[in-house]
Amino acid sequence: MNNSDALWRGSSSSCSQTRLVAVRTAARTGQDQSQRLENALLRELVEQLQTRERARAVWTAQVVHELRRPLTTLDLAAQMLEEAASESEEPTRERIGHIRWAVKALAELTRDLLDTHYIEARALKLELSPVRVASLIRNTIVHLPTLFSRCRLRVESDADVTIQADARRLEQVLGNLLDNAAKYGDPSSNIDIDLVRQPGQVQITVSSRGPGIAADQLSRVFERGERGTQASTGKPGLGLGLYIARGIIDAHGGRIWARSAPAVITQFCFTLPS
Repeated sequence: MNNSDALWRGSSSSCSQTRLVAVRTAARTGQDQSQRLENALLRELVEQLQTRERARAVWTAQVVHELRRPLTTLDLAAQMLEEAASESEEPTRERIGHIRWAVKALAELTRDLLDTHYIEARALKLELSPVRVASLIRNTIVHLPTLFSRCRLRVESDADVTIQADARRLEQVLGNLLDNAAKYGDPSSNIDIDLVRQPGQVQITVSSRGPGIAADQLSRVFERGERGTQASTGKPGLGLGLYIARGIIDAHGGRIWARSAPAVITQFCFTLPS
């Protein structure tokens, strides 16, 4: 092979390599542009969904605020009618009682919807003050007359401490947990509330007997709208109680969880900084 042949072959090989590099570069550039376009479209879609979700949340809060006013008016009017009805008008008083019960249920539902909005917006406000934990639990039980006879409070010797907390919100958490225990537990068994002190915190545990919660559902019971097998029992509710309870405990800097041995015992536990 003479020098000219070698030169031609070398030149041809160099040109092929140059073309191959050019093709690969063009392909890589095309892929990069396609990836950038895909990422831009994805970001735009996420922003649109977030904008719609914010608008939905604001609209829900406005609707709930508007509902609270007529509900308050209805309750006051029903209360006045109930007080005005004489004992001889017992059927009328009973019907008015049904009206007040329905108004109360609607008021609680609107409250739960509004709390859900605040929790999702990370705007749940707490009114902190010194709270004696054992006294708060006792007050919550007293405010639930239908459960009073079933609830047993057990306080560890050094656990009755005073903490900085929102008393109304904690009563709401306890009320939700006790109502949940009564609704899905064995109606003939007691509901135990244990208060124990731990390093830097107190722990409150609500225990009940009954069907319990399956292991694969325990991690989801605090999610919004989650009712699991409870929905099949025909019990009313939107599955917001435990979700709201978690939001309130999180806002206090505590932790809440559930554990269950089906057909034996179910426990909801939460901690609060002390």
